Amino acid sequence: MSLDYVGAPGSGLGRFGEETPTPEDLIARAVALRPQLLERQAEVEALGGYPPSTHRDLLDAGLYRVIQPRKFGGYQFDIATYLKIVVEIARGCPSTAWSYALASAHQLQLASLYPEAVQRELFSETEPFLAPLTHTPGLADAVDGGYVIKGTFRYASGGQYASHYIGQATVVGEGPEATPLLFIAPHAIFTRRDDWGNVLGMRGSSSNTIDVEGFVPERYTVRQRATDVDVDGGTIGSSLHDEPGYAIRLNAIFFTELAAVAVGTAWAAYDEFKRVQAGRQIVLGLPGLSTTAPIPALEHERVQTQLGGAHANLAAAELALLGLGRSITQSGRDNIAEGAFNPLWDVRHATTSITIGRLAFDTAMDTLIRGAGSAPTLRNDQRMQRYARDLTTYWVHATSTAREMMHSWLGKMELLEEGLIDG
Repeated sequence: MSLDYVGAPGSGLGRFGEETPTPEDLIARAVALRPQLLERQAEVEALGGYPPSTHRDLLDAGLYRVIQPRKFGGYQFDIATYLKIVVEIARGCPSTAWSYALASAHQLQLASLYPEAVQRELFSETEPFLAPLTHTPGLADAVDGGYVIKGTFRYASGGQYASHYIGQATVVGEGPEATPLLFIAPHAIFTRRDDWGNVLGMRGSSSNTIDVEGFVPERYTVRQRATDVDVDGGTIGSSLHDEPGYAIRLNAIFFTELAAVAVGTAWAAYDEFKRVQAGRQIVLGLPGLSTTAPIPALEHERVQTQLGGAHANLAAAELALLGLGRSITQSGRDNIAEGAFNPLWDVRHATTSITIGRLAFDTAMDTLIRGAGSAPTLRNDQRMQRYARDLTTYWVHATSTAREMMHSWLGKMELLEEGLIDG
């Protein structure tokens, strides 16, 4: 069974306002959506993706245009601003943030790698460019004017409102050493399977399988590997838009946007911990032996210690995340200035994001979720259980399970950079 596209171009679901906000305005709008996002969490899980009402809210708030080029109707704000917005959306609904991030972040591929004419064609001032991206290659058969692409692409997160799909394909007849195509498929040639939701967590992330079959014009393709993009000295987009954020390798962004979801989810667990404890009384002393009257849980030193420790950890994780976003942008500036992008920067950023995500995961699971107790965590209708499932899904995701491998790469690359070992 395939799923219909809810917000197809021309549906009227993508009208943008005229005002030009500041980064702080957009962050405040994301924060303001939290009550609605909290209220819709169960609905999002049941649907397998966020509902049209949330899509409308994100459109009206301008949150699909954060990193879209200013020249083509976006705000072109920096990566740190984008990551902060992902955190705030996740604090309201982790699944919604995962879906939002893994569709809207791929505006960077279009803005960085494609010529002005293609960007003008695909970036719309009335409809957002939303495109999930996966790395498993399909097949591309060269024909007049382009390629016929065919492939099945699993875990295409953020596909519910996708206007396009970005993927890789091996050109038929070329050897395994050939650089694959990075292609942008229009919505007309792909369908989404109804195969998402029966999973542990992030049930509302719209991570359905996408089937692509049809013609992709050559102008929608570039010879690049999605995980190893050649951006040495800058890109078409960094020059066109005078934007260092479009001169980065993009691999670290994939790791970092998911770390932002983890940080926001951990903050959501923090909020829920306070809500749960606010309704509790604690009896001092041993069970059955206490001679004191119960006191409100929030007045208990243990609960205050748990809250204070969690707050410090999560504040550190968020500050590190935003600093990482600024460092990623700086790597684009350095790339343009030095004429080459150092792969060490990309690995360092990706590895740092895993460490940030680990701090968020550990804090939420060991302090907040464990500290909340069994009643708010074991029942299926409780937010704390949802956060535990969602954070576990993050921690078993391919980006997080690559931690040891990334540590090894980073260590070796640092030693090579310093000339302490031979390559």
